[in-house]
Amino acid sequence: RLRFSEMQRFLQRYPGRYEELKPERSELARAANGCLEVCLAAPLDVLRRAESAVRSALGNEIRTLIIDAPNFRLQLLELFGPQVSKWNAARRFAERFGIEADEVVAVGDDVNDVEMIREAGLGVAMGHGAGAARRAADRVTEPDETDAFQVLADELL
Repeated sequence: RLRFSEMQRFLQRYPGRYEELKPERSELARAANGCLEVCLAAPLDVLRRAESAVRSALGNEIRTLIIDAPNFRLQLLELFGPQVSKWNAARRFAERFGIEADEVVAVGDDVNDVEMIREAGLGVAMGHGAGAARRAADRVTEPDETDAFQVLADELL
């Protein structure tokens, strides 16, 4: 659960001043208490400055990813706790049902999917996906406009 009022106060205190962002570590921790992910949308240069400021303030206490999705005209900065990832969620879900990691098929298309694609028994990247996702994959589908996911699902099931 995100404590919205604390995050709102934090953001009001530092409006648009990413390069000057130097809050106390405890203030950041309080603002993000219980939050799984924070996502910012802005131009890439702004996201890079924000990422640098957050990394300076928190170091290894946070994971960051910048996603540049030109097909969607979208750039995002994702901020996560150090143990938060799609792979950790998929692995824990699989364990709950007695499924081993090498039996998991993971499909993704961007840098936030790389760990999941790499660690799953079969890691699949969508053909339209980011280069990092395609490089991490055991297999790459055809481009998305060819019903690639449906073809993959039919083949595996």
